[in-house]
Amino acid sequence: MSVSMAPALRTFHDTKLVSILCPPTSLETWTFTELELREALSGERVLCPSLDLSSMCNLNCPYCYTESSESTTKSSHGNGLTLSERKDTIMRLADAGARTINIVGAGEPTIDPTFTDIIEYISQLGLKVLVATNGIVIAKNDDVLSLLQEAEASVVIKVNSRDPELQDTLVCRRGYAELRDQAIELLFARGFNECKPTRLAFNTLVMKANYHEVFEIFKFCRSNNIAFISGDYMPTGRTYDSDFHGEAVLRAAALDSFQDLSKLYEPVTHQQREALRKKIAAFDEQEGLPVMDNPAYVSGLPCVQALGVQVDNEGGIWHCPARNKIIDDKLVQEKLSDLDEFKSFNHLWKSNPYIRTIIENHDGGCPYKQIALKDDRDSKECHEFKKHS
Repeated sequence: MSVSMAPALRTFHDTKLVSILCPPTSLETWTFTELELREALSGERVLCPSLDLSSMCNLNCPYCYTESSESTTKSSHGNGLTLSERKDTIMRLADAGARTINIVGAGEPTIDPTFTDIIEYISQLGLKVLVATNGIVIAKNDDVLSLLQEAEASVVIKVNSRDPELQDTLVCRRGYAELRDQAIELLFARGFNECKPTRLAFNTLVMKANYHEVFEIFKFCRSNNIAFISGDYMPTGRTYDSDFHGEAVLRAAALDSFQDLSKLYEPVTHQQREALRKKIAAFDEQEGLPVMDNPAYVSGLPCVQALGVQVDNEGGIWHCPARNKIIDDKLVQEKLSDLDEFKSFNHLWKSNPYIRTIIENHDGGCPYKQIALKDDRDSKECHEFKKHS
């Protein structure tokens, strides 16, 4: 494995380590002590793992990173873990030193039948929980909102655009933006963005369709104590090489203009990405906020999910939600293990050669996106060279 990275975080003293991985602009559930971070980097603690619930979803986003590029629907896959198996997994992660459980997929977690039981169980174990959601159920069901408030959960909500028509188009569902905005207002009213660090974040995927407004969404977040998680596509699923491959969804919707619509989802250029990153960094510098040299997200935040593993809906164990390994400078979709094939998460974290190489060189950035974006940039530069030769 070969990855070009900035200086490894384990080489920094504790104060700088915390300032890089847990800036004040991050979420409360992604904020850890010096000791917890040091233990995670040294192989003593699986600090911030992620867990899929079922793959059921009330949207079918063409850019879904957990859905195959060939699929035209977003449906529940078979062989999912039972409630008992999920609880057992959470307990095993707690035993391995987890402090936060990230519920990030494989579908919309709030419609999973076990969602309430899982959140209550995580809370009972004294762990923090982060829930990534589209917000539809939060807008419609006060019980879910109360559950998240009582668990002191952090909520990451999908905000690709503040233009209702564009947002609805990007997720292929009319009326979504209105429900999402209702959910945000309810989260405001319940005080999710009143604590520091905040317990509310916007997740904004940068693409050609919304590039012009990402900076304004960022400024809205900064003005309202909302963490801003904004970056490129995951290099898996319908965006398997950090490019858009969800045309099948648009075609299946029988939209005459699906080819034109697919252009909305195209990733921005390297130059546009860097210009946006620098603009955001300049704003934060002016406000006296820390700026990271090699962030995992365009918005400037580091990756702390790298300090854990990801357990998918069927019990597969990956390093993180990117669901890849880096082998000979290439992304390979290869799991670390399965739940029924290893001793413990602690043993995996300490002894797995791939995990140790990644963590010992972790610099806060995302090596998987770095590889995907580098390959894409090299391919386009080669194409341009041949075109003009």
